[in-house]
Amino acid sequence: MPNYDFRPNDKKSLLPKPNSGAKTFSGAKLISSVFPVRGDPPSEIIRKLVLIVSVLALIGAAIVLLNFYFIRDIQMEKDIAALIELKEKYAGTEKVTIQLRDKDTGKAQDGAPVEVIGEYAEYYEKNPDFVGWVTIDPIINYPVTKGEDNVYYTKHNFDKQVTENGTVFADYRNTFDGAKVSPNTVIYGHNLITKYYFEPLVVYRHPENYDSFVKSHLNVTFDTLYERGEYKIFSAMLVNVSDHLGEVFEYWNKLSFKNKADFDNYVAECLDRSYFYTGVDLKYGDEIVTLSTCDFSMFMGNDSNMRMVVMARKVRENEDPKVDPDDFIDNSGYDSEHNIKRKMFEEFYKVYGTEWGGRNWDTNYIKDFKG
Repeated sequence: MPNYDFRPNDKKSLLPKPNSGAKTFSGAKLISSVFPVRGDPPSEIIRKLVLIVSVLALIGAAIVLLNFYFIRDIQMEKDIAALIELKEKYAGTEKVTIQLRDKDTGKAQDGAPVEVIGEYAEYYEKNPDFVGWVTIDPIINYPVTKGEDNVYYTKHNFDKQVTENGTVFADYRNTFDGAKVSPNTVIYGHNLITKYYFEPLVVYRHPENYDSFVKSHLNVTFDTLYERGEYKIFSAMLVNVSDHLGEVFEYWNKLSFKNKADFDNYVAECLDRSYFYTGVDLKYGDEIVTLSTCDFSMFMGNDSNMRMVVMARKVRENEDPKVDPDDFIDNSGYDSEHNIKRKMFEEFYKVYGTEWGGRNWDTNYIKDFKG
């Protein structure tokens, strides 16, 4: 039988023939389509540079959003859970004796040991800037620090680690010296979109929440390192802090009062601005706690962030801590003449075409008020 060899003589004939109608796209072509290469006209170079910058900006924004909405949130949740767990561990421990420490060196101060609430002793040991614990159950539940200024704890957490979330802190000018506390303790907390810290305070300015939540949550607990304290909410207000928008109400600068008239005038201004009245009365000598956070809901130009402020006065000795929801009066919205019920600021009146309707709360809310 003849020995037939079916192998072609030309090895190239074994390779698939290129499809003359198909386009090939190599890695080199991909790179040259994105990055400038020699020979590109100026317009093409500009196009590629714009594309590169846009992609890098998109990647950077994605990283920032991922960090803000997920990574920071997860870490913060763990940190807060650990702080609350420590509190629950020592809950019910009334008084223990500790030696106060120097904030800078951490060394024990001279002087006799002091008695503090047992469940807070560990927080002081972790951070001698600890001054107390604030609660509006179930939306707010945090330790409170106090720094050397009102900036440090906007960028540091309770363990003094750098973070944009910061932590809850009292005004550095407030006093926490045993039983001696400032007449008005101002406490700040960031308004985080993740609903941590003082973001939940905005619930107090929405009328749709009054029946479902606010009327049954009109108490604030603020314990110092030394003493427990229950407070009744009497005002919730949105305050302008930008000069270009008109009147600025400097609630943060009123930590003490010269006399009864000074006290009366201040709390009257707070009632004038309140979204509601609770029937809680006030008198000179009452201790106040003021919770403050940023509020960006009203956009009225550059630097137009407001402050959402909730204020409460301390429950007096032998007084019922309960706030009667039947005494609650809605002061939001407008009156029959389209005047806004609560006091605002000039730019608000201009933009919304209204004016303040004037003081309409019961002056008996303030004992012996001369108005």
